[in-house]
Amino acid sequence: MSGRSHAGAGFRTLRLWLAKARQGTPPVKSFRLYLQAPIATPKRFVTDYSPAELSRLREMFKPQAHRHRNWSRTGYIVIGIAFAFMLLGFVLQNISLHWTQRVILGGFLACWITLMIIAFLFPVPWCPGCHNRIDRGFGAFCPECGARSLERGSWCRAPHCSSCGRAMGRGKSRGYSIHACTHCGVKLDDAGL
Repeated sequence: MSGRSHAGAGFRTLRLWLAKARQGTPPVKSFRLYLQAPIATPKRFVTDYSPAELSRLREMFKPQAHRHRNWSRTGYIVIGIAFAFMLLGFVLQNISLHWTQRVILGGFLACWITLMIIAFLFPVPWCPGCHNRIDRGFGAFCPECGARSLERGSWCRAPHCSSCGRAMGRGKSRGYSIHACTHCGVKLDDAGL
């Protein structure tokens, strides 16, 4: 009998605590790392800009696109060199010279360290119109064609553009090019990132 009254007191305490929590105490956030800035709602969309402002925004974005392409190219070159070291290691594995194995392993590790540095310092392109990252999240606009026709994805379907028919799937890499900001619709780059 005393066990039941003890359990009842525990439930009453829990109910009181939950009632107090609902009365205005801020909820406890879930544990996750908040390293990325939230996506801001754009103040202006592509239709709100004049043609002169749109061309100015494209000019402002050109240095970012150039820097992004250079860093990507550097990363691909380093990956190619790492694979060359790996291939050289397989070809020369039967040679009993210890210095060749050390040089090959050292070169391979240097390539991987360089890739980690590139990944950490990789420039993140942002839209000069709405100041959001262009590679993060999806808004109403298609990043491929710039039309305001991006349909939300579901659990088993990627976001899909009803205008150009492109699916915005992400696997090992992005399956689409970014030509326009998905948040405000400003056309940023013809070549695409």
